[in-house]
Amino acid sequence: MKKTKQFGGITFDVVGDDYKGTHKLPNGKQITGQFDIVMHNGDSIVIIEVKSKVQKEDVKYLVNTKINDFRMIFPQHADNKFYLGVAGFSFDKNAEEEALNSGVGILKLTGENVEIQDKHLIVY
Repeated sequence: MKKTKQFGGITFDVVGDDYKGTHKLPNGKQITGQFDIVMHNGDSIVIIEVKSKVQKEDVKYLVNTKINDFRMIFPQHADNKFYLGVAGFSFDKNAEEEALNSGVGILKLTGENVEIQDKHLIVY
């Protein structure tokens, strides 16, 4: 991904890994987030969650929680278009189905190659 800087047919300026940050809520609590791979350009962000074996719950957590945490932790990107992806060496059958139904890209790691399914992405 660092070579092509593309995902879903979109070219990105920056590809980074292990983004971390915190955001203090009005009630004094903090949201802390760690994001495995983040790609961005002027108006779009990609967040890719990396797991050894991707489970359905990993996809749901990415869609329902991690994207909102990212928006709060990095408010300068809150209005960007968001695209999501999950990467892993193996996928639970239900995880792959959940990703496809949720418009989340799938990156399957096979040795030194990566098979990318990103034609079904939706904007979050």
